[in-house]
Amino acid sequence: MGSDTLRQYDEVMARARAVFVAKNRDYGDSWRLLRLKSITDQIYVKVRRIRQLEEMPDAPRVPEGVETEYLDILNYCIMALIKLSEGVDDIESVERQLSNHPTEGARVKDDSADK
Repeated sequence: MGSDTLRQYDEVMARARAVFVAKNRDYGDSWRLLRLKSITDQIYVKVRRIRQLEEMPDAPRVPEGVETEYLDILNYCIMALIKLSEGVDDIESVERQLSNHPTEGARVKDDSADK
């Protein structure tokens, strides 16, 4: 892989992280309450929205374009991977996890200040 590709990858990941941090500021860690199926549904909604924008050239464009939709998909995939790595997908486990990590949202925001 060329250095240009790696640089571009890092830039995209930085933009995705910025979106994640901004949404975390607004919504906190509410995504942790979602089951994997719900995250999959959110990805599907985003994919359909992109397809709709692609297939309707005369449709009004969203100000941020499809890039934000793709960044949201990336972030939903990261959320799903986090949930998979934690083995948490039932509501009781999610509630226990939230009670064990009450400052998770603050940590995400604090980490982003260093980057």
